[in-house]
Amino acid sequence: MEVKTKVGIRVEVESKGSLKTINFNKPVRSIELTKDESRNIGNLLSREFKTGITAEIRKLVIENFFAVPHSFGDIKNELRRKGVNAKSASLNTILGKMVERKELTRSGTRGAYLYQKSKDALP
Repeated sequence: MEVKTKVGIRVEVESKGSLKTINFNKPVRSIELTKDESRNIGNLLSREFKTGITAEIRKLVIENFFAVPHSFGDIKNELRRKGVNAKSASLNTILGKMVERKELTRSGTRGAYLYQKSKDALP
């Protein structure tokens, strides 16, 4: 993702896991940005951290986090540990959809559900 500035410098933001790299097409000591340019670069920097709660949960499935049952709180804490701040309502909706798609199974009672990798889920 790239922003071309008014002064002709291209600013590219690369994401590698939880790290960000800002690249410039020319050597610079400092750069003057317009309000829109700084907003666009800020959006690039923050947007990629918000790649998606679903994608992060799928990573947890691949990492075998769900090999054993986990509570909603466990999942929320693990996502937070990985730098993903998910709102409870959003996380609840996503977990419900993943259960509907048989990616995860849910056991227990409302308010005390445990989530685990579905036996029908793809490896």
